Amino acid sequence: MLAKVQGVFRLTRDLELKYLQDGTPIAKLGLACSEKYKEKETALFLDASVFGKVAEVLNSYAGTKGTQIFLTGKLKTEQWEKDGQKQSKIVMMIEDFQFLEKKDAQPQQQKPTEQPTYEYQNLPRDMPSSNSVPVIDIDEDEVPF
Repeated sequence: MLAKVQGVFRLTRDLELKYLQDGTPIAKLGLACSEKYKEKETALFLDASVFGKVAEVLNSYAGTKGTQIFLTGKLKTEQWEKDGQKQSKIVMMIEDFQFLEKKDAQPQQQKPTEQPTYEYQNLPRDMPSSNSVPVIDIDEDEVPF
């Protein structure tokens, strides 16, 4: 069983949306989260991926650097070889998300009055849905990016 993680993240770069040969959308994101205790601040930077319609929804509504979003996912190790050396990194496979802020500009294709909340339909029953996740108020001045 892979480790589960959830929390408030900011995109550290614009989302990269690509399509596999079979037409499946895949999005790659750079994420950051931080915690401040007294005068010390700790930051975590993490890459994330998401597939299918969710990748397109995230691209349309939350695909820009600095966007704040609540994410739930699994941590997975990606491995590859570069110049004969084995490389690896931990990535988050996004399972669920909730928007925490409204985007000023609506996507070009759709102009809904409200941003959608999306949940995977195949989540395990014991996983919290985005409806049960509290909205967390974070002061913009405390975020280091």
